[in-house]
Amino acid sequence: MPNSKAKLKDEQGYAALVAILVILLLTLLGTNLLQVTLGSLAMARKTEARGESQYLARMGMEEALARLDKAVEVVNDQIEATGKEKSNEIYTDIYLPVMRKHFPESPFTKTYPAADAPAKYELTVTREPKKPTDAGNAETELANPSTPIVEKFTIEATGTAPAAYGTETARMKAVVYVSTIPEEFHYVLSTPIDDSIDCQKNAARCYQIVLNGSPFIRGDIYSNTFTMRNTATYYSKGNEVKEPTTYPSVVGQLGSPYAYVTNHHMFWEETSFVPDISNISSEWYKAFVIQPTLNLNLQPAFGNIRPIAQVIGEKRPTWPSFGASDSTEEEITADQDIGATFTNGGVRIKQGVTLTVNGGDYVVNGVLTMDGNDSALIVNDGNLYIAGNNKNAVNNQAAFLRGTVDVGDGHMIYIDGNAVFEDLTCNEPIYINGDLRVQGSFNMNATVYVKGNVQFTEEETNNEENPGTLVILAGGKVELFNLSMRNSQKTISSFVYTEAPDGITLYGVASNYRLYGGIHAKKIELNAVRGDVMLENGVAKLDADGKVVFDSSHGPLNPDPNSARLKVEFNPGLFENPPPGIPIKHRFSYYIHEFATLNNP
Repeated sequence: MPNSKAKLKDEQGYAALVAILVILLLTLLGTNLLQVTLGSLAMARKTEARGESQYLARMGMEEALARLDKAVEVVNDQIEATGKEKSNEIYTDIYLPVMRKHFPESPFTKTYPAADAPAKYELTVTREPKKPTDAGNAETELANPSTPIVEKFTIEATGTAPAAYGTETARMKAVVYVSTIPEEFHYVLSTPIDDSIDCQKNAARCYQIVLNGSPFIRGDIYSNTFTMRNTATYYSKGNEVKEPTTYPSVVGQLGSPYAYVTNHHMFWEETSFVPDISNISSEWYKAFVIQPTLNLNLQPAFGNIRPIAQVIGEKRPTWPSFGASDSTEEEITADQDIGATFTNGGVRIKQGVTLTVNGGDYVVNGVLTMDGNDSALIVNDGNLYIAGNNKNAVNNQAAFLRGTVDVGDGHMIYIDGNAVFEDLTCNEPIYINGDLRVQGSFNMNATVYVKGNVQFTEEETNNEENPGTLVILAGGKVELFNLSMRNSQKTISSFVYTEAPDGITLYGVASNYRLYGGIHAKKIELNAVRGDVMLENGVAKLDADGKVVFDSSHGPLNPDPNSARLKVEFNPGLFENPPPGIPIKHRFSYYIHEFATLNNP
């Protein structure tokens, strides 16, 4: 019996031990399950808080932009009330303080009560004046009629929301320019508003953008009508030779007046067209034309650039009637310093020579020719007037400018006749009562008004080292062709505006270049392929029929958008460093250049 009692005690001990182990296991299992549940709840709360913080950041950004919009409206109302929108007088000491009062730089925080911790968004606005220079109290001067007012605002919005442990934050950033620069310069490609009866009846008669082949475009676009094809033509002695291609690539926002487009915009990805609504479709091998409707929902405030011929006519000097100039040509063969003068005849500045004019205007009643890239003409405290006026001049040529021409801030160059720029450095406004041909390189941050036609041509037409922007405003047609017919891409820093009915056509098939600026015209046609061409004697090889011969491994069907032989990209330098003479409007508007979600530190 003693053994039986001991055995019973052992069994009872085992049972108790098993029970304890079961309880322990259940406790551990329950604890783990609780931890998983709590972790899931924490993760869910974290995800919810992340979404809430992003919403708050966007709410903050929207409030900031609404405040900016209101500030611009208040300033414009004051300008309109004083009638200054019809004059050249915009006083920076009056209007900029009003702007800053309604859109201050100081940080701003708005808090929302929550159960466990406050949710909030914070705004930080920093201002960076661009034109005129902000130096102490120097903003009491009248803004120069040839200089726009530009202020750059950087807005950062931070949303903070309580999470299970700590907080979640989201950050957004926008870079906005407030300026008196016309809205034509807000877009990389744009056409005028077209509300004509012809446009309403037939989309093909509207001002339009035509994308043939695969150009690469970076920046915002506006037009009534778009046509797209997957073949590109190229300039070849006037013949329209077609090449099969892939698709256009646009990184930016497409604005249009279509009533059926959500928020008045369509959005693009790098290699495909993505409409906001599913009932718009297109097959790329067909022409894709969108018919505008009568309900024009998006209308940029275009139309603030005055007629080119009128501007040039107003700048024409009130010089006397010279008559024909002397047939002789004065050669400047050594450096000279002279006073303000009138020369009745042609002037030729030889290579390596500098002519300096002091104390007033320099008037040439004949053809001005600068022989070399190191020739220089400096006019101190005066304008340069070139009258042409030589019956013996070839093609009515009045000026052949090479090297450096400097007339100083606040002055200008007027050319009465056709002009050629080659390897030119100049940073003052130029008015040409004739045609312009740009060849060689150029280093210019200037605005050039041309009454007639403009040509960019020859292999080396580029200025990739140029920190400025050449703004061309032409009354006639603008052509760019046979540029850099190689596989290394050249950059042309220029914004082109033309009044010509036929607009502007660019070719990136044999040519290979990047237009860093933008285009505004009644019709814009871009022809481009991707990839490399076969080279012969350093330039694109042509077959017996005049067609470009492409590299079989990197030809026009190349899938890489960055290999496009024609790129058009927006240049913020138009606002960062506005070229002297750029058109201005006597009202303010704002342009959102950057809008991005930032990574948290």
